[in-house]
Amino acid sequence: MNYSIVQLTYVCALMTVAGVIHMVLIKLPILNALQAPMDAGFILWDRKRLFGDNKTWKGLISMPLGAALAFGLNGVLCDYSDTIFSLTIIEHQSVAIAQNAWIFGAFIGLGYIIAELPNSFIKRRIDIAPGANKAGWVGKTFLVVDQIDSSIGCAIAMAVVLPMTVLDIAVLAAIGGVVHYVVAVSLYFVGLKKQMG
Repeated sequence: MNYSIVQLTYVCALMTVAGVIHMVLIKLPILNALQAPMDAGFILWDRKRLFGDNKTWKGLISMPLGAALAFGLNGVLCDYSDTIFSLTIIEHQSVAIAQNAWIFGAFIGLGYIIAELPNSFIKRRIDIAPGANKAGWVGKTFLVVDQIDSSIGCAIAMAVVLPMTVLDIAVLAAIGGVVHYVVAVSLYFVGLKKQMG
């Protein structure tokens, strides 16, 4: 591994902050012209939507914005805190995109949101409505996929610009999946999410 578990967990913490910013931006009555579905209602050969109503242009833009803010502000804090500097993997890199925390954040935020699209595509094919799930083993499978798809997207985006090993990617995806699940369950219990997980 090129990065410690603590550093990879810190990436997940920053992505959680990015996710909160993303949720706030989605709820605020701004950029509402971008609230349109990314698939524009496009119906495929199976007479089902490509992604569904929940994957919007506003969501596609707000997650990279949230991640840019989270990582960018963290980059500023690195100048004032040795602890934050030691936790932050991107401040030690020579790759150009990784030297700019704002751009790096936007890049992995984009990886996060794009990685959710295949999951939505498959769910529409097997008649799982946007924001819903199924019972049985199919539902349990998608419960796991829902937690790790975006983490895998972040890890792959990071691997494009950082020297990440396969183990780094796997550990980041696993930690991200656990963090994603804990946050999702917490949001469900406080009434900010419609389904648990």
